[in-house]
Amino acid sequence: MGPLPKSWRLLLYSITPKGEPQPIGANLLRFSGYRSISGAVAVHDRAWWGKDVVVEVRAALITRFFQYTDVERVFGLVDASNVSSAFSYRKLGFWHVGTWHRHKQNPKTGAIVHHVAFELFREPWIAADKGARAMTIDQEAIALVARHRRGAADIR
Repeated sequence: MGPLPKSWRLLLYSITPKGEPQPIGANLLRFSGYRSISGAVAVHDRAWWGKDVVVEVRAALITRFFQYTDVERVFGLVDASNVSSAFSYRKLGFWHVGTWHRHKQNPKTGAIVHHVAFELFREPWIAADKGARAMTIDQEAIALVARHRRGAADIR
């Protein structure tokens, strides 16, 4: 994978299972802060919900970024009512590092939204050998296509 250009701030990866013609979702990664990335995974095909796709995708990408870039921290912010997202972060070993109470307001319903913050550092990920589990994932099941305003690059 190698060093990423300094101008790259956003990467979008499609999630395409092996043998399937269409993606089932996407993962957006944003570089933010000192050697840090945050991300969002969306699986739009409901037939794949509850099958640990999010965990597998995150594990594979975290492993790749920790192995091949200078990224040292991965963090995420989830709606406090989204229990499945919070669970997927905890399942991967992320730490709950804070709660942002009354952070936003839902524009449609007017409901107040609280967010929960999670983070994970390179050293504990490698020490816990989570990366070894991630590398057993069939890498062809995840189409890793980086999109950038100047074009696309394959980082498999």
